[in-house]
Amino acid sequence: MKAYENGSAAYFATPPVNLIYAFHASLSAITKSSPSLADRFKLHQEASKRIKAAARELGLKQLPIEPSLASNGMTAVCFSYHTMTKEELTVL
Repeated sequence: MKAYENGSAAYFATPPVNLIYAFHASLSAITKSSPSLADRFKLHQEASKRIKAAARELGLKQLPIEPSLASNGMTAVCFSYHTMTKEELTVL
């Protein structure tokens, strides 16, 4: 605590052991079980394509300039509250 009060770096807390075990278990499940890691990447890519297509159908513009630059792990869209009706906003 004295190091903290003096503004110097020091470790003074118990590491989150349960989180370390959970992290190990999740990484083991991802890398050693079915589906394989390559299959998981493919599933993420397919889900991302479906979400992006649904956003396009709703008239939402995606933030990446090129679709090839878009992430499979996140879909970022923008829209204007001024151009949408209340009914359209409730769907989102």
